Amino acid sequence: MYVCGFLCYNTLIEAYTAGRWRQEAQMKIVGGGGSFENRIYELELDLAWRLVQECASEMKLELSNQDEQNHLLEGKIDRQEFNTIFTIFTGSTKYVQINVQQLDPKDVQVIFDVHKKQMEVYNWGRGDKLVDEFYDLFEQKMDEALHSVICPQCHAKVSVKHKFCPECGAPLQ
Repeated sequence: MYVCGFLCYNTLIEAYTAGRWRQEAQMKIVGGGGSFENRIYELELDLAWRLVQECASEMKLELSNQDEQNHLLEGKIDRQEFNTIFTIFTGSTKYVQINVQQLDPKDVQVIFDVHKKQMEVYNWGRGDKLVDEFYDLFEQKMDEALHSVICPQCHAKVSVKHKFCPECGAPLQ
């Protein structure tokens, strides 16, 4: 559905999270040079917040606000974008807000909003590359966190399948 140059859609998707399939609602709004998306995960709030902070750091988000109490990050990311009209790369600053909200004891909602300083009504291009990059990184980190342990001796991250640390040989519990 297009609304004033924005593509809005809600989906009910089957997701494989924490070792099992489940349905989750997802909303995405794309257009005007930006994108908004929320996804629901079966995770503890503290783990989701830590993963969001790691993702923001890896994506080189320049923080302007970090609200620990409300689990909110705000900042900007400078990126090079290819301009198809002039066939050149141009610099682009995107403003980002990431929020983690507790829905119930087992579920959290992760919200990612990216936009330019001013809305571009004339921009019909997809503005969700950064959103997709964030969620891909977040879900990769979530999978690693849910399927690994830390070695008590050398502090290496080790798959839960191992009985001994492959780095130092220490027994894992």
